[in-house]
Amino acid sequence: MSDSRINKSHDDINTPAHYHSGGIDVIGFAEKQFSKEQLIGSHRINVLKYVTRFDKKGQPLKDLQKARAYLDKLIKIVGDESDEV
Repeated sequence: MSDSRINKSHDDINTPAHYHSGGIDVIGFAEKQFSKEQLIGSHRINVLKYVTRFDKKGQPLKDLQKARAYLDKLIKIVGDESDEV
């Protein structure tokens, strides 16, 4: 199977195949193991990473979508904290 067919069968933004190697969801595992503070830091760094380099890797839209996906995760955590107050 060619890479282009693999990419079409996976959601490269929310469930990239390289994060699910061997049946392990690395992001899901981290979300269950890390504290809220650690997740906030991780998601913040990922947003910054993808926004600052989106125009340097040849797939600007894809990197901006990844930044948005991590920003959505960050918003959910902060929103959940706001609901608790």
